[in-house]
Amino acid sequence: MIDINFGFLIWQVINFALVFAWIFFGFRALKYLYHAKLTEGIRLLWVAIVLFVPLFGALAVLTVRPAEQHPELS
Repeated sequence: MIDINFGFLIWQVINFALVFAWIFFGFRALKYLYHAKLTEGIRLLWVAIVLFVPLFGALAVLTVRPAEQHPELS
């Protein structure tokens, strides 16, 4: 008989889902940053956050949605 370790199988499915989510949300965040009207310094900072903070950096960009600063609000 084949002995299947279901705990290990579930753990591997969760790992695969996290890697897939990281790639999916990372590309979406980078696409958003490419089209956003931001200064180069701010854009570079957000790209660094997306690349160096896996999954949470991409979710931060998609949640915060950094936009162009309006001078009249400063």
